[in-house]
Amino acid sequence: METANVVALNFICLLPILFCYSLPLTSSDYDVSEGLILLHVIHRHGDRTADTTTYPNDPYKNYTFFPPGVGQLTNIGKKRMYEVGKDLRRRYNNFLGEDYYPDILYARTTDVDRTKMSLQLSLAGLFPPDQKSQLDPQLNWQPIPYNYEPWKTDHVLGIASVFCPKYNILSRQYVENLNMTIKEIVLFNYLSTHTGFDLIDTIMKTTIIYSALKTQEEWGFEPPSWIPGVWEKPLKELAIKNFARLTATKELAKLAGGFFIKKVLADTMSKINGSLIPQNRKLFLYSAHDYNLASILGTLGVFPNKLPNYGSQVIIEVRYVDGEYGMQILFQDNEGDPSPELLTIPGCTPFCPLNDFIKLTNEIIPEDESVCNIDV
Repeated sequence: METANVVALNFICLLPILFCYSLPLTSSDYDVSEGLILLHVIHRHGDRTADTTTYPNDPYKNYTFFPPGVGQLTNIGKKRMYEVGKDLRRRYNNFLGEDYYPDILYARTTDVDRTKMSLQLSLAGLFPPDQKSQLDPQLNWQPIPYNYEPWKTDHVLGIASVFCPKYNILSRQYVENLNMTIKEIVLFNYLSTHTGFDLIDTIMKTTIIYSALKTQEEWGFEPPSWIPGVWEKPLKELAIKNFARLTATKELAKLAGGFFIKKVLADTMSKINGSLIPQNRKLFLYSAHDYNLASILGTLGVFPNKLPNYGSQVIIEVRYVDGEYGMQILFQDNEGDPSPELLTIPGCTPFCPLNDFIKLTNEIIPEDESVCNIDV
């Protein structure tokens, strides 16, 4: 539905964004390298156009968003991710050192254009070339390799509802057994009527509905006529609850975020015991989605009851302090306070000793990928 009115409205409403948009604030210039031995960082992609995943009755579902395209980064999003990399450089400059070399970094993304591009941009900000690595005086960039797995089989960064049949069954069972208030039932029925989802799908996909409407608002599209009364606070609160529901039980947490935590622990232990190849690796950097950050934080019991903003990050610092290895979990929501928030895993301290961290996460670490199989 690409009418002249929509295009004109889109352009007009973008003007204040282009001129008044506030880029993410930067971390203070201070040394956080003391005792740091390894970093695991996962960030959400930058600002994007609307995705193909939307609600059935979306009047703009066929809009092409030319020239960036459907589900692609906007220029604002590209700039944001470049700043994310620069901010990580400022915070961890002393730990990482000035030079990029292949052993220092393992970079991985989901098999989606916007996360791949976001990773390239954050890497550009994180590892600008020195004089000997610069290809051209006018190009402040150097190529850095990254990895990705097929979307449907990626257990580390994929969406559990895609790669894990058992997760879908357990998630649906959980939703069907929810004790909702009358007010919630009325709201979900209202949304179901207007979005085209059935009631259960509406409950499970409120984040999709919210995200679609939020992106359209950012682009200046005229909102659907049924929006008054549900936009923005009621629907946003439902979307936050939906993210919390992703890891509402230990079994759901194991399937949604456990594979990522398992990899973090495996790489950490390999670094500590000297078996990590290469041993001089300092950073594992991942580019993914709001779902990933919410699932990881929820799996660790520290979901902050907010929607992960574009470019937000979960940072896991592995440190050696006073003769003890431990983990620090930080969340940078990329909005407001320039310093990441230090989180405390339930049952531990902000600097969580590694042995305690392992014990506390033991029940949410999947044995292998077979846990996703449907029991016959």
